[in-house]
Amino acid sequence: RLCFLSFSCLSGVAPESTSRWETGDSPGMFGQAGATRLKDLMPGDFLVHKNFGVGQYGGLKTIAAEEKKYECLKINYSNNGVLYLPTEDLTMIYKYQQNGAGSVRLSELGKSSWLRQKRHAKQMAKGVIKDLIKTQTLRSLPRGFVYGRNDELYRALEGSFPYKETPDQKKAILSVVQDMEKEIPVDRLICGDVGFGKTEVALRAIIKAVSSNKKVFFLAPTTLLADQNYILSKERLGPLGVEIELLSRFKTKPEQKKILEKLANGFIDLVVGTHRLLSPDVVAPGLGLFIVDEEQRFGVRHKEIIKKIRSNIDVITLSATPIPRTLQQSLVGIKNISKIETPPKLRKPIETIVSYFNWEAIRFGVEREISRNGQVYFLHNDINSLPFFHEKLSLMFPLLSIGIAHGKMKTKVLESTVLSFFAGDIDILLCTTIIESGLDVANANTIVINNAQNFGLSQLYQIRGRVGRSPKQAYSLLFVPVGISINTPAFKRLKAMEIYTQLGSGYDIALRDLEIRGAGNVFGYEQSGHLSPVGFEMYCDLLKEASDEALGKHEEKKKAPSVHFGGHALISPEYVPTEDDRLYFYQRLSEAENTNQIKDVSSELKDRFGPLPGPVASLFCVAQMRVSLVGSSVQTLKIMSSFCSVMLCAFFPFSSLKSIEDKISAKQHSYKIKEKGRDIIISASVPNISASLKTARYFINLFRV
Repeated sequence: RLCFLSFSCLSGVAPESTSRWETGDSPGMFGQAGATRLKDLMPGDFLVHKNFGVGQYGGLKTIAAEEKKYECLKINYSNNGVLYLPTEDLTMIYKYQQNGAGSVRLSELGKSSWLRQKRHAKQMAKGVIKDLIKTQTLRSLPRGFVYGRNDELYRALEGSFPYKETPDQKKAILSVVQDMEKEIPVDRLICGDVGFGKTEVALRAIIKAVSSNKKVFFLAPTTLLADQNYILSKERLGPLGVEIELLSRFKTKPEQKKILEKLANGFIDLVVGTHRLLSPDVVAPGLGLFIVDEEQRFGVRHKEIIKKIRSNIDVITLSATPIPRTLQQSLVGIKNISKIETPPKLRKPIETIVSYFNWEAIRFGVEREISRNGQVYFLHNDINSLPFFHEKLSLMFPLLSIGIAHGKMKTKVLESTVLSFFAGDIDILLCTTIIESGLDVANANTIVINNAQNFGLSQLYQIRGRVGRSPKQAYSLLFVPVGISINTPAFKRLKAMEIYTQLGSGYDIALRDLEIRGAGNVFGYEQSGHLSPVGFEMYCDLLKEASDEALGKHEEKKKAPSVHFGGHALISPEYVPTEDDRLYFYQRLSEAENTNQIKDVSSELKDRFGPLPGPVASLFCVAQMRVSLVGSSVQTLKIMSSFCSVMLCAFFPFSSLKSIEDKISAKQHSYKIKEKGRDIIISASVPNISASLKTARYFINLFRV
């Protein structure tokens, strides 16, 4: 065997670059993962069929009937119902994301309950779009002023950015600037994975607002995230003369009172804070810009207050929860969304290890990090037993400084601990999930997560995102207690953490655990016990339909005809051994909309597995015939060993039939034309399947659009 290794793999030294943010033209990864709808589909996973509802995937099954052989997806339904779905109909199904560990109710074939559920989901989607359009209509009135063009302050902030903006960052910043220079109030969602540079976009908007004498609120869901945003704002905006204050529980009541007085008298430009900013006693004359970080993490009551505030001022929302492309497309013209998909160039995937609890592994991980002058998070989410772990770590690492952070600590002690960790004065931070969002310490690149089986997948992903924010290799050690039996959902979560380590894998993680609270709750998809029965991916499609209808986009999709082939047409296991790969190519083929796309799939298949065997070549031939007849008058094409026929739609003009008949008679010795109801069937006798394919190509040339 031959293995190729780069210099950086052997030496641990990354290749030189002018900036860790320089990305060139590499495509964004955030939101790219998961682009294939049926990715990683395994037997036992749940699916949603547009017409038949929720079923359970039973694998690919080979169907042999008479002289033909093909593969179908077996989908099991309630009461022993089974559907065998032809691979050309894969666009009819979606993966169904299970709501946590709860049970999924399978639909029953032949019953009307699924149609009622689908109708209800459709109405819900229409309601969401209606509300969004109503909000946008109200916000479409001129705000009464326009922010000034980028001035010296803006250019100074731009010049002080220590990295080179990624292409996506540049687009997002430009979009925000252009929004602010219009007369209509800003309402934009900035979406990007953990550590991809959303906050910098917000800072550019803040300096633009402050330059136009407008006040700014920067709202965060947690004390630590607010504190992080405050520190960063002071670092970047403070030198430019921007007056900044923090309003959270890190401030005493007298301090808060003093801040509110300064704010009311116009002496503060930017207030960073938690939900304390939403209190009735917070008065800000001249408030122009409201930035909300991770809005989906606020409670219902706070969301209602946010909704009222945002009705008449400029709003920018930051979210680390991915927006699927389908959902983004459905909101074009209704919601402005900027996606930051490009990761920093020298950022490395976090090496993740799942293991039984082992103090020696912890010793090795900590010593490795400390040896390169780094810092360590040790997460143990039980306040009562934190002292035990503090004592154990102190004995194991007597020369290291170990701090404790949890939500029940006195405010000043917690603030002091966090600031000490920021400053590098603490080597190991022993903490609870209070660090889940808000801590951005580039020097901390090892995290130990104890009792990892107790966390949700998205939560684990967010926690792991505390490390890996520099060019250094980061490590995540996930431990489970020795000897315990891990249930299936927990095992799947931990396994997914090992699998999804690539940069920008937030979309896969979010869908896998169904904690899509960002995209979900913002756009009407209820979760946490109120899961839409159609599943998230199908809901996105329903939302798009509702959006198109509301915006008057009545583009009728041209229907492809049914093509029945009487020979072998399949990707056999002998040619492509793994079911996962076969399903991937079947899906690509079913989604192809023209012959060029089919050729691309064929080229990839040949490149990976060699020349196409006869049955595979037939499969691609049938697919090409299907797309060639899209929009034509042909409803059904049958290619059998003894005949080839086309069924024309009822609206086929009889005036053209004579011309067609003359052309066929010149080529075919034996054919007949008959009427079946309002449809017309043209059938030709053939000696074998090869001759039938040849006749089918002739029919296609006659009737294609």
